[in-house]
Amino acid sequence: MHPRKLVLRSAVAGAIAILAFAISAGAATEKILHTFTGGNDGDEPVSTLIFDLKGNLYGTTPAGGAYGYGTVFELSPNSDGSWTESVLYSFGAYAGDGTGPLDYSGLIFDSTGSLYGTTREGGNPTCSFSNQGCGTVFKLTPNSGDWKETILYNFMGTTDGIGPGGGLIFDQKGNLYGMAEEGGTPNCGGYGCGTIFKLSPGHEGTWNFSVLHALDESDGGFPFTGLSLDPSGLLWGTTNSGGPNGSMGVVFNLKRDGSNYQVVSSFDYQGGDQPGLSTLAFGQAGHVFGNTSSGGSCNSGTVFMLSPSGRNNYKSKTIECNSNTNAPLGSLLLSPSGHIYGTTRQGGSEHSQLCKTEGGCGTLYELVWHKGKGWKQTLLYKFKGGLDGYYPWAGVAMDKSGNLYGTTGYGGAYNAGTVFEVTP
Repeated sequence: MHPRKLVLRSAVAGAIAILAFAISAGAATEKILHTFTGGNDGDEPVSTLIFDLKGNLYGTTPAGGAYGYGTVFELSPNSDGSWTESVLYSFGAYAGDGTGPLDYSGLIFDSTGSLYGTTREGGNPTCSFSNQGCGTVFKLTPNSGDWKETILYNFMGTTDGIGPGGGLIFDQKGNLYGMAEEGGTPNCGGYGCGTIFKLSPGHEGTWNFSVLHALDESDGGFPFTGLSLDPSGLLWGTTNSGGPNGSMGVVFNLKRDGSNYQVVSSFDYQGGDQPGLSTLAFGQAGHVFGNTSSGGSCNSGTVFMLSPSGRNNYKSKTIECNSNTNAPLGSLLLSPSGHIYGTTRQGGSEHSQLCKTEGGCGTLYELVWHKGKGWKQTLLYKFKGGLDGYYPWAGVAMDKSGNLYGTTGYGGAYNAGTVFEVTP
């Protein structure tokens, strides 16, 4: 399947596991904070949520809104325990606006409270790939109770990239970094295998765009998510395909000036493939964690860990897969205590006919390291495919009390997705 033809409702197989883990039943409870109607409030949320300092949640939907092209939304807690959803911005408001913020990694804040993100399409209608536009980087600024959108960059569909579907990150100097799914080197996959880009703040609100690295088939291609910045300042990322010797995706790193690009680990179907749908997370002692959406010994995907092994070298370990979980697409969350939390799009409950047909409606799980015993997995919640939602595409966020928050792409009263809270 061509990367641009990704359809959310299609079945996805996959989930690696990096360590030998046992399953135990969870006693977690789920609470629905918002059910999307598929109308003005948004439709099919697939982004990881983020908190502000006041405890409000923010996310995106790739569809719905006032114009049908997606939203940025806020959920605010009320004193009675309920939550109120507000749409901060509806995409497609004018010709050249961004559309379809299919942002697996979520939004980010700057120090002033402005939000930044990407749209997979929209922007300049004369882009060489599509008259729908090749995507944008946008900023939303609070403005007297409203939010003002500014397009920081329109992708042209040539060497700069096509479809920046993942999230952004800041460095300490205020530079933004991200990836585009395609574009770059023209002879790679027809339209190019994607780019790694940088946006630097200029004078009077302008931003300067540069391509740090154009991906090719030998060093990985078609990244669907965002970058991560490790404690030393290196940029890390994943691709959904490509790599040395016909690999099926890679983990890479490079310096922030674009130099020293290196493939840290490459994947094949037996060990897990397609690691490019989630951002990487950094643990103690230099460990790097991520997941693959398919492959592995159970053909259900994996969670993997990269461990430092000498200068610029890493060893990869995989947890044995388990039939109770399948297709981990969202990014992993590492808690301060070192626990790992993640979601899978399939697996878990067969409560409804839908879940039986799809092989489960998704799970929320926890991995805990036990010295001498390895990693133990607990399924905190199995989605049932009804009002509780199903297909949790994105990762989860955690509040100060340890409660977990996320989205499901479908389900709820209108089958347009939900925002949920799970209390372990």
